[in-house]
Amino acid sequence: MKKVIVLPVILLSVLLVGCKSDKKDSKDSSSESRVTTETTEEGPKKFATPTPTPIPEDLKKSVYYKNGGSELGSVSEYEDGKLTSFFEYKHGDADEEYQTIYTYKGDLLIKEEHVYNGSMDKVKFDDRLRGYTLYYYNEQNLLNKELIYDENDELIEEYYYLYDEFGYKMTTRIENGEKYITMTAPNGDETYFEHYDADEKLIEHRDYEYEFDDLGNKLSFKIIINGEVDREYLSEYDALGNETKSTLYWDGKLDTVVITEYAPDYSWKMTTLTKYDYEGNECSSRLFYRAYNENGQEIEFWYKDSGDEEPAEDIFYTYDENGNKISMVNGDYTTIYKYDNQCRLIEEDAFFRDELSYFYSYSYEDS
Repeated sequence: MKKVIVLPVILLSVLLVGCKSDKKDSKDSSSESRVTTETTEEGPKKFATPTPTPIPEDLKKSVYYKNGGSELGSVSEYEDGKLTSFFEYKHGDADEEYQTIYTYKGDLLIKEEHVYNGSMDKVKFDDRLRGYTLYYYNEQNLLNKELIYDENDELIEEYYYLYDEFGYKMTTRIENGEKYITMTAPNGDETYFEHYDADEKLIEHRDYEYEFDDLGNKLSFKIIINGEVDREYLSEYDALGNETKSTLYWDGKLDTVVITEYAPDYSWKMTTLTKYDYEGNECSSRLFYRAYNENGQEIEFWYKDSGDEEPAEDIFYTYDENGNKISMVNGDYTTIYKYDNQCRLIEEDAFFRDELSYFYSYSYEDS
C-alpha cells in the first residue's frame, strides 16, 4: 500500500497567512530501541528502553568536572518538575559563566534568557546563543510563535507554527529576510519544504514521498527537489519489524547499503555499512557489532573496516542489579560510574592505563 502525502492547495494557502516577519510584536507577553524480545499471547515483540525516571518536583542537580588545570561544572534547578535554571561555568586560564533562565506561565514556557558572565552582552560561551527567546501559544496551548532576540533586543530569528485538524504542522522560519517552510505529518515525517529568498522568490521546493507495508514499516522514502528525485531510501524488515536492509540511491546511483543480521534470540546484531562511488564500485565497508544482556542493555560494541583483522575499538559495559551502568572499558580507557541509593549518578571517574584522567561529580539537593 503506497501512501503519498499531498498537501491540499487550499490548506497550504491558509497556513501561509500571517507568517510574515513581525519585528514589532510585543515583548511583554526530544535512544535506540533494544532488540531483546518477550513472549506474549500475540507472539514475540520488541520492547524499547524503559522510560526515564520522572524528575522530582523540586530538585537542584550539580555537576563538577575536572581535567588537568581546568574546572567545569553546572547546576540545574527544577521547580514543580520544570527546569527553571541551568548554570554552567569554566574556571581555568579564563573564567566563563553561562546561564539559561526559564520562565513559565502555568505549565507553558514563555521566556528563555541566555546570560554570560552576569549579563547578556559579554563574551560568547562556546558560540552559544546570546539574548533571549519568547514563546507564544494558541487557544489550545499549542506553540504558535517563537521570537529570538539578540543581546541588543534585535529580532534575529522567527518561528511560526500552524496546525490543521488532521494533525499536520507547518513551521515557518524567518532569518535574514529569507523564509523556510516545512510541513510535518502527525507521525513526524516531513512531507513538504520550500525556501524563499528575501524577495519572496522560490529557491527550492521539496516533496517527500513514503511507502509503507500493512504493518506500518516504511518501505521507501523519496526526496524530490524541484521536481527531480534527489534521494531514495529502500528498506526491508524481518517478521518482528526490525530493519534488515537499507539502500540509498542518490541521483539515481547506488550510494549506500546497510545490512543488519540478528541473533536468533536477539542477543546481538551485526550491521555492515557499504559505500559506493558514483560508478557503482564499492569504496568502503565497515562492520558494527552490538551485544545485549537479558534486559536489552548493550554490553559490547565494536566496529572494524573491511580488511582489518582487529576492531578499531571494542567497548564493554557492565550493570548493577538495578540496571545502572557501572563500568565502560575500551582498551586502555576505563570509566567507573557510582550511584546513590536512589539510583542517581553521583560520580564518574575516567582512567587511562589505571591513572585517573578526569572525573565528574554529581550532587542533588531535594527540597
